[in-house]
Amino acid sequence: MHAPAPTHPIPFLKLETLAMAEPWEGFLAPLSGFPVPVPELNLLRSFLQRLNSELMQPRESPVEVFLQFNQLHLGDGTARLSNNARLWKPQHGLGVWPDRPPPTLWTREDFESPPGGMPPPMMYRVFRISGARGVKDRALDVMLGLGTVIEILTVGPGDAFLAQAKKLLYPSIQERALRKFPLYVPLLERMSVEGAPPEKLADWFCGASTYIRESVEDKGVLIVSREPLTPILRKIGGRAEDGPEPYWNVAL
Repeated sequence: MHAPAPTHPIPFLKLETLAMAEPWEGFLAPLSGFPVPVPELNLLRSFLQRLNSELMQPRESPVEVFLQFNQLHLGDGTARLSNNARLWKPQHGLGVWPDRPPPTLWTREDFESPPGGMPPPMMYRVFRISGARGVKDRALDVMLGLGTVIEILTVGPGDAFLAQAKKLLYPSIQERALRKFPLYVPLLERMSVEGAPPEKLADWFCGASTYIRESVEDKGVLIVSREPLTPILRKIGGRAEDGPEPYWNVAL
């Protein structure tokens, strides 16, 4: 008799369900850290590719892709950006947290922290990826896993989203040096969106439909949408799991 063939467990990606007001839905894909280990990265990449494919139905939505400068020091992030800069034509911008005080330059007090402490980041610079959808998809594939990627699906043209983002974020910035960036992008984390009123989320989304961000603050990938995501999760093999903290397992 032949020995039974060894079985391999089906790989799953876990998605923690965020507490959000309807119709908004959000999830966090927790990761072991950045840079993301290859096995985890393969699962994450496969999931995001399938999610994006479904989000684009029935018509292809405009997409904006940004890279978070503060994470480019991880791994070979700087080299990846440099090697592709001619094709990606990155545009400089500033990421701003709409639920936090406006960014300021460092002060003396920022450096008077406990021994071994570090002052908070002075600013959150971003790079906007230029070009056609294929160029942006390539940038997502190359940069994913370092904690740098922000992907925003917009309802209208990307320039309209950026105009609305500047209208939201720019007025509160007082530092002259921080008012000279050509574009401004909302930065969101789990703490920003959980429990936030729908009208506040609508303001922060600046007309976007879906927001996907590698969030170092959350040690994972944040996914938030103004339209239900659970039908898509079911379609691509997801299963809701009950418990004190509900979550989804997505078979990949």
